[in-house]
Amino acid sequence: MFEKKFITHYRLNGIVVSRYDEGKKSYFYYGYCNSVVNITQKASVMVDWQFDDFLQASLIFHKDGSVEMLNDGGGSYKNLKTNKIYYKHYESREYNRIKKPYLPPNSLNNLCRLSDDLSYEIRENKRLKSDVSINNELETDNMNCK
Repeated sequence: MFEKKFITHYRLNGIVVSRYDEGKKSYFYYGYCNSVVNITQKASVMVDWQFDDFLQASLIFHKDGSVEMLNDGGGSYKNLKTNKIYYKHYESREYNRIKKPYLPPNSLNNLCRLSDDLSYEIRENKRLKSDVSINNELETDNMNCK
């Protein structure tokens, strides 16, 4: 019996980020991809959250088409390839300044909260009124990625 493998897609203004979770590692690919093999081999960012036992992060979809990942606690982040999605580490003061426009009452809507619990992730983004759409789908045999 084959195990069903889910891939999560984040979309905003024509930009797509595909995510696959393998155990307690999350792989992020810039673009639409519904192939676990391609996402894990061509990922731009990988988060290993085995040690902390949870994933808590954010994606910021910038107007220039790039997507920045922020560590909101939990996990070890690694840029695997130079691409339009990237992780950047900030010290506390700078991190708080960057996050402030996305928190109520400001609430810029181009930020998406990430979690290891996908149902919580969807509820939290609805609560924050994020414009980023999130959907999960089963992997297909299509090995093409855009």
